[in-house]
Amino acid sequence: MQFDPVLLTEVDGYEKGILDWEKYRIAFLICKNKEKSPHNEDSLFINFKGSHLIAGVSDGAGGHPKGKEAAKIAASLMFKSCHNSKSNFLKVIQEINSEIIDLKVGAGATLASVSIKDDSVRFFSVGDSEIILWNSQGREIYSNIPSTTIGHKIEAGLLEQNESLEDPDRHQVNNMLGETLIRIEATNRIELKKYHTLLVGSDGVFDNFTHEELKEMVGTGPFDQSFNSFADQCINSDNLPRNKDDDISFILIRKISS
Repeated sequence: MQFDPVLLTEVDGYEKGILDWEKYRIAFLICKNKEKSPHNEDSLFINFKGSHLIAGVSDGAGGHPKGKEAAKIAASLMFKSCHNSKSNFLKVIQEINSEIIDLKVGAGATLASVSIKDDSVRFFSVGDSEIILWNSQGREIYSNIPSTTIGHKIEAGLLEQNESLEDPDRHQVNNMLGETLIRIEATNRIELKKYHTLLVGSDGVFDNFTHEELKEMVGTGPFDQSFNSFADQCINSDNLPRNKDDDISFILIRKISS
């Protein structure tokens, strides 16, 4: 079963859904913050062509002018790139960066995206939006390194991930789209097996939940039930465990057949 592609920007309130594509079940949520700002600066995209799917989120940089426009540029160009089977995603990200710079107001945005072809996935990220891949038992196979002081401390083994949510330096992002020099984290293709689960989300997710909590909620267990329960908790933001008010966007993908 195929679905209509999804491109969501500047969403007031929330939008969510569950889709089927090829061997995969896909769910998404984009939800505006409660009181932090008058605009939702997150964007979300899911698109496919043949046996290739591209999906991800972009988060406009808070405190920067035109953050939502920057995120919209990132999501829109990644969305369109799926139609070109020969897309070089590193080149696409560079084009996104140039367009954001051309806004000439110091706008910034993050990007976390996945490219799935048949039985493999490749990851691309810039900034502090995050990606996690779990195997069928819930073991974390991959997570990107958020471009923050805290992200590098965790990678270096100087800080535990579950301790990082309360660290005052957590929001010091040192690399994002819209800067003259950006670092793009990209992987080789990784095999996806049955019941492997992917989570791609903005920092509104990862500032409120540890990786371990996310594994327990959506990394294993019945897909639809887990997604709906987690989405409801995000929508009803008073129930967020750390009550950090922000836009929340995420995509959950599980391979459901071999």
